[in-house]
Amino acid sequence: VLIINKDLMKIGGTIVSLEAIDRDDPKTGNGLISYTLEDLDPSDEEFLTVSPNGDLILNSSANIGRYRVVIRAKDQG
Repeated sequence: VLIINKDLMKIGGTIVSLEAIDRDDPKTGNGLISYTLEDLDPSDEEFLTVSPNGDLILNSSANIGRYRVVIRAKDQG
């Protein structure tokens, strides 16, 4: 559960940084993690993004309310 106070967050700021670890053998070319937002309502997509390194970023002010945000971390193997 993440509570965002839009009065304290600035646009373009990181809300939270995520880190997933791929424990596969690095010789197999694995070890790279990609992050994606899943199941986000299309009308909410403009105010949140997740960067390639796992930062959840606030792009614009959202409407007051609750949002279910699912972030998928996926390795390459």
